Amino acid sequence: MRVLSVWLVLVATPFAYGQSSYDALPQWSASEIVPENLRKGAHHEVEERVTSDGYWNSYRIASDYGTFDASGSLLLRVRIRELTAIAQLKEVNEGMVLGEAAAQSLTETGESVVAAASHPVETAKGVGSGIQRLFGRVKRTSTRTVEQARGSSGTGTSDRVARGTTAVGKSLLGVSRAERRWAEQLDVDPYSRNETLRKELTRVASFEAAGRITTDVIVPIPQLVSLSKDVSDLVWKADPDQLETLNETRLQEIGVSNQTSRAFRLNENYTLTWQTVLIAALDALEGVPGRADFVELAAKADSEEQAAYYTESASLIQKFHEERFPVVEVVRGSTAIVRTSENRIVYLVPADYLVWTEELDVFVQAEQKWMSENYPGAPIAVWLSGEASARALEGMEALGWKVQAREIDVLVE
Repeated sequence: MRVLSVWLVLVATPFAYGQSSYDALPQWSASEIVPENLRKGAHHEVEERVTSDGYWNSYRIASDYGTFDASGSLLLRVRIRELTAIAQLKEVNEGMVLGEAAAQSLTETGESVVAAASHPVETAKGVGSGIQRLFGRVKRTSTRTVEQARGSSGTGTSDRVARGTTAVGKSLLGVSRAERRWAEQLDVDPYSRNETLRKELTRVASFEAAGRITTDVIVPIPQLVSLSKDVSDLVWKADPDQLETLNETRLQEIGVSNQTSRAFRLNENYTLTWQTVLIAALDALEGVPGRADFVELAAKADSEEQAAYYTESASLIQKFHEERFPVVEVVRGSTAIVRTSENRIVYLVPADYLVWTEELDVFVQAEQKWMSENYPGAPIAVWLSGEASARALEGMEALGWKVQAREIDVLVE
């Protein structure tokens, strides 16, 4: 199921204003719409034919490491960055010997894991000042990592995270810590769902954990679009159990129920990084009602595409709030909808190219009716990260909606 089906809920009869037909789903040429530095690299090339579901573009990437599909421009950038990282990791071999001083530093891994779990607030302060802005103080202390690091039986949060990231059975010691360090150098998500990247991170990190390789044998690749530094520090430096504890605590403070929190955190369509990004974005809207409802919606994502959609949507809400207009409410609905301090309703839509279909026609009518009943007199706007067809613009503007294309930028990667 595409994200389009999440956003477009069929609950009304199509609106007719003299239009004889809807848009056909478009097709594109990658050479026309994908920047050259993304389209082709030393180890990959985006196939020329690009299709659309009326919301996101669908890309196929041929590479030296297999063929990868990407739904939407966000996931396209993610996949290309991952392929560049895989190429870097392939060049690392066991013959690169770890220096004596660096080897000594790795022997402290177990002690630092225990310290991080025993004193999560102090440890958080040490992994970047942005963490405090993201999560404030932690109100409870996790003992789960301590128990595992000291050899206690039982299943901790890190094991639940592992099930969603093809790292079943890993402890927080050695490899997982080394993987995060290598992911940081390569500027990729250490919890990526890309199995090829995960295998390479595990392989190279195992050399480091065994004391056979140094961590500075490669130069970080240039950034394309990256996570904010605050979130990056948190994801790369904090151990998984500590990060999960911070996420769980912040969800509670946002007002998310325990049941919804658990459903969201155990949803394997999200990486731990994406969950952290989404929660941090909502946390930035301190005191704004409706955030818990958004998490409830996001918890139902049943594909990677939908998880990416909700993560990006949350980031767009944060950016809109901080850079455009103060948000006073996250409106309950099937997408990212906010009400501003001027009582304007704004739909924040991370679409590549929105086309006028019967589904979209039905959706805007139903939304118009619901908004007029619940927010009478409030003007409605749609802000797109991409563009919309002429028919889509005409159809929404016929109802009085103001559509602004390329008004919001992608924040998440």
